[in-house]
Amino acid sequence: MSKKLLITGASGFLGRYLCDHGIRQGFEVHAVGHSREVLNCRTKVKSYRIDLCNPLAVSQLFAQVKPDAVIHAAAMAHPAVCEQNAEGSYQANVLATQYVIKWAAKRQAHFVFVSSEQVFSGTALVYRAGDATNPINVYGRHKAQAERCVQALHPQAVVARLPLLYSFDTADTGFAQAMIQAFKQGKAVQAFTDEIRPPAHVDDVANALVKLVALNKLMAFKSIVHLGGPEALTRYEMALQLAQRCAVIQSVSSASLTGLIKPLLQSAFTIGGRRPARLWLDSTATWAQLGIQPRTWGQSLAKLNQADDSAKADVQQG
Repeated sequence: MSKKLLITGASGFLGRYLCDHGIRQGFEVHAVGHSREVLNCRTKVKSYRIDLCNPLAVSQLFAQVKPDAVIHAAAMAHPAVCEQNAEGSYQANVLATQYVIKWAAKRQAHFVFVSSEQVFSGTALVYRAGDATNPINVYGRHKAQAERCVQALHPQAVVARLPLLYSFDTADTGFAQAMIQAFKQGKAVQAFTDEIRPPAHVDDVANALVKLVALNKLMAFKSIVHLGGPEALTRYEMALQLAQRCAVIQSVSSASLTGLIKPLLQSAFTIGGRRPARLWLDSTATWAQLGIQPRTWGQSLAKLNQADDSAKADVQQG
């Protein structure tokens, strides 16, 4: 009989990839969404739409599903929104986590909590899993508080800190797709020159999170792991590389698209609260232990639109 994997936040960007990998890795997947319908409601996924900020609803969910493992990815994950609605952030990022971890611990279910690089201030050259947290915005403070709650209530749980996630799948939303659409429409793109991140492909991260659940009985993982991408880039560098690739795809001059990119200093950007400047996560050991080679931004760009190119070639040959 397949083990039951409960995934919260299944209607979000990361969530649908978690569901896919949960199925591939042999779990009976139970997917929880709240703000909108679970995106990948396949016949192999049992979906639920509940409010995780309601402790009674959470207890009833666990009584019904009886999960063997939980990946808690549900969150209010936009720092600017959290800054504007600190109480809502506390409810979604701290209290909901407390309710979920409480019942996971009672069932002795393996638990992976999806945290964030934002628990750090961004002033160090590199951040290791054992480094003290020092957040500078509401989202980071609430994620750090939730981490402490998880560790206190379920010492065997794993906290996984994630970086900036991306994909180029047209079904997704996010900064990468927003830039692609802007380049297609000839619109300006603003990009920070002083905000350094280790971007990771969402599919690689989802694969890793499910493996953390699947392999926990066979491999000893630390209570906190980092899953940053393999390279550090500024938003401006990411935008330039994406513009150059889009120029090839659109058969236009590179200058016509790179000229749309407007450099911006995040240190001068006051709307939405403070943002850490440099968040380089030491992640090499975790990726190696999981047997995953995370793709770089450039490797992902090289494959961008290949499916469309193949389809066009098939039509021309036909």
